[in-house]
Amino acid sequence: MSEWFRLPDQNADFKAFLDKLEARGGGDGPETAIDAISLAMMQDWVKTGSKRRHAIVLWTDAPTKWPGEQKMDPRLPQSMPEFVRMWQDPMESIMDYKAKRLFVFAPDDDSWEFVGCLDDASFQEVSPDNELDELDMVNLIISLMISAV
Repeated sequence: MSEWFRLPDQNADFKAFLDKLEARGGGDGPETAIDAISLAMMQDWVKTGSKRRHAIVLWTDAPTKWPGEQKMDPRLPQSMPEFVRMWQDPMESIMDYKAKRLFVFAPDDDSWEFVGCLDDASFQEVSPDNELDELDMVNLIISLMISAV
């Protein structure tokens, strides 16, 4: 995880952080993607400004494990209903309820069906064999821009 970057002012710092990232491991799905989304939801989101965008974008080539299957952090939800409340319930969410968006790019797998039931969330199927070449980044950027209006 990184600190928050104020873009475009900190573009160079953001690029330096990204340049240090290295993909390694993998190959043994399912993975703990719901935990990653949960950790992102728990960050210190900006609470000021009229055009906040609280966007979580997840790219993965694997199915996801269910909440509670891993014990990475005791603050993580331990069940799917708890995860859904954390996302949907304005009283439990750290993110601004009207500014939040979730974009999931993942393979077609039953473990991702929950995304379609979440408010302000979208799912785009990707093939692990295509190295995410089919990603519709234009629609992602448009969705982020529209969410700010």
